[in-house]
Parts: sequence; structure tokens; C-alpha cells
Amino acid sequence: MSIWQEISAYRQTLSCLETVNHEIGCEREDQAFWWQSLSPSLAALLEKNRYSEEEQQYYLRWFHQWIAPALGVRPRYGKPYYTSGLTHDKSPLEFSQNWKENSPDQLVRFTLEPACRESGTSSDPFNQNIARDVITRMSKHVPGIDLKRFEHFFQETSVPFEASDEIAAKLLPGQARARVLLAFDLDHGGPVAKAYFVPQLKATYTGVSQKTVVFDSIRKWSPSYNQSAAALEGYLDSLPHEKPPQPFLVAIDCDDNPRSRVKVYLNETSVDSLNKAKEIFSLGGRLKSTTIKESLKAIDEWWYHIFALEPGSKSDDKKVLFGPTAVYAFELRPSEEGQEEIEMEVKLHLPLWVLEQTDAQLSERLSAWFKKHNHDVFADRYLPDLEYAFPKNSLGQSAGTHTWVSITYTPKTGLYMTMYYTPRLPEVNGLWS
Repeated sequence: MSIWQEISAYRQTLSCLETVNHEIGCEREDQAFWWQSLSPSLAALLEKNRYSEEEQQYYLRWFHQWIAPALGVRPRYGKPYYTSGLTHDKSPLEFSQNWKENSPDQLVRFTLEPACRESGTSSDPFNQNIARDVITRMSKHVPGIDLKRFEHFFQETSVPFEASDEIAAKLLPGQARARVLLAFDLDHGGPVAKAYFVPQLKATYTGVSQKTVVFDSIRKWSPSYNQSAAALEGYLDSLPHEKPPQPFLVAIDCDDNPRSRVKVYLNETSVDSLNKAKEIFSLGGRLKSTTIKESLKAIDEWWYHIFALEPGSKSDDKKVLFGPTAVYAFELRPSEEGQEEIEMEVKLHLPLWVLEQTDAQLSERLSAWFKKHNHDVFADRYLPDLEYAFPKNSLGQSAGTHTWVSITYTPKTGLYMTMYYTPRLPEVNGLWS
């Protein structure tokens, strides 16, 4: 049986996907490729997370109309037309679902690096344009998407086309050249759009640090973020090592809410112990809110759980992770005049694909965590649901489907985690051929 026959047989078990497939007319070859490759996993995640049939069909139609075409030219001759750096295996789309301690429901989400025929060519060497085109066209048809904040950060991180050769000459071989990522939470009221901007190219072009690009762009957007931005920037400036961590993403919600967050992502390669992880999370003690304190307790518990350490073995909490170690997402929110407490939430992301465990073993570890926190139903269905969503990924024999897991605490959600997954299109599904 060919891979396309296997996918077709699998798709027949998903009634909402089958309904939408009957509606789809003649597609372009590239759009058809991405749709056939990714829609079964999306349909399975929606179904298993108890979206209504109406919601499932809406999101599948929306994905077919907007997302499949936004992934660009299909791979040919065993190679991608445009190589995305979004996931460790070069899949250009990453699924995720969240878990909230205070809610029985999970939300399906995904992130993508849009691409087109010009991406990576002399016409658009840094793939700067397609993400903007996609979100602009979508905003005219999908309620709730506002582009004012998007346009500001897009302009603040863009580089002139005529400087492309100069910038490319300064980049390291193999260095990722992504400019803009898009992400969507598949909320029950409609898709919630987010955008992630990479400051690296602007920093390379201007000769300033990525940190300067990020914080200048935030301050220019609104002075109401100055307090939280100053706390994060001040902490980074205080770090003693020769190569302090640099923000590698600035992210926004594509809405018109003046209270919306601006997220700054920090990649820290020196996190090898629980104390180090918590020190960065709290900005060296600068963040002292009750929410931060509860988050630190959660990190403490999670660290010992995911690394299978004995409780209380403080001398043995050192864990060296090969490759990437930790990513922090600092969520900055506007402050009121005279406000003393810094308005910030933080998420710690740990890479799961480097832990030398199969995806089934990781699923068992996660299920034990969910069960420990009284989510027995989700715990019992976690691995079967993943096997249903990614039937080709051999979860019991290999690693790599789980990419990251993030953790934090908020008063509304209690413990809050997000599990991220790559569909592993190139290496497992063989869809690059």
C-alpha cells in the first residue's frame, strides 16, 4: 500500500474530514499536497479534543482555504522547495495543545512559517513578504484580526531588499533566515491570530544587538510597556557572561485590545540545573508576584517529574541537555501610571526531543503528570490520541514528535502547559519524495 493509500484509509475514519473532502473542488498541486499531508492530524486533534462537528468542519475548511496554500511549493525530488527552520526536523508547521489545571478542555493550536514560490530566491531571499500577505488577506474575511500591531513590528524588524546580499554575507552557513511566523489558537469562537518576528536580520543589517531591536520596537509601539520591558532588559544587561542570551523572537496578538501582551522569547543555553532555570524565570528575583512564586513552585515540581529525579535530591538536580536547553517566553503587559508591581507572566519551554526517550515514554511521563493533578481522563487518552493524530510516527519506537513543552501558572488556569508536536513530514512520513 502506498503512503497516499494509507493516508486515504486513515482519513476515512474522520467523518468531519471526509465531509470537507467531498466539498473540496479542484486544488492546485501544492495546496493539495499540504492539505493531504496535514489535514488528517488536524482533524484528529479537533475530534479528540471534543470540538463540535460544526467547529471541526469550520476549522478544516478554514485550514484548506488559508493555511494549506500558505505553505508554498511542495517538496520535490526528496528536498523541500523552501527549508523552514521552525521545527527540528524542518517540518514547516508545528501543532500544539494546551492543558489547564482548572479546566477539563484542551485547545488545539499550530504555528507555521508561510512560504511561497519566491521564498528563499533572489526575489525574496529572507522570505519577508508572504506572512504579511497571508494575514492581510485573511483579516478581510476572518473577524477579530487587527493588523496595526502586526504592521508596527513587521516594519521594525524588516530589512531593505537592496541590502539582501550584504546581510547574507554576514550570516553563518546554515543559519536560519526566517523573518515572520504565524500562529493560530483554534478557539471555540474562531481563530485567534498571533505573529512572531525574528530580529536577527535587522540586527545584522544595523549592527546593533537583537536585544536593542526588540526593546526599541516595543517602546516605539507604546510607552505602557516600558516598566516590564525595562525589567527584562535590565536583567539581561546585568548578566556577567561574555555572550549574554539574546532575544530571538518578539511576538504579538493580532488584535486591537490595548491590554494585549507582547512576548519576548529568550534562548538560554546555560540552563543545566533547576536553580538556574528558576533564576532566569524570575529575572534574578526581580519578579516577585504571587503568580511568579506559584510558577516557580510548578517548575520545581515539573523539573523533578520530567527528569525522573527523587524528590528532595537537590544535589542531583543538574541536567545537561544536548543542543537547545531552554526557551523563556516573557509576556509583557501594559502598566498603569504609578503601578509598582511589574506586569509580566513567564513560560519555561523545555525541549523534549533531546531527552533520549521515545514519544510513547514521554507520553507516559506526561500522563502521570496529568493524573497527579487529577486529570485522569486526559491522562488515559493522551497517548492513544497522539497515536490517532500521528499514526505514521511510530511513537513507541522513536523520538521527535514531541518538540517542546511549556509550563507556567496563572490564577485563572492554575498550572498551564502546552505540548508541541511536529508532524515529522520529511523523516517519518516520507513526504519529501
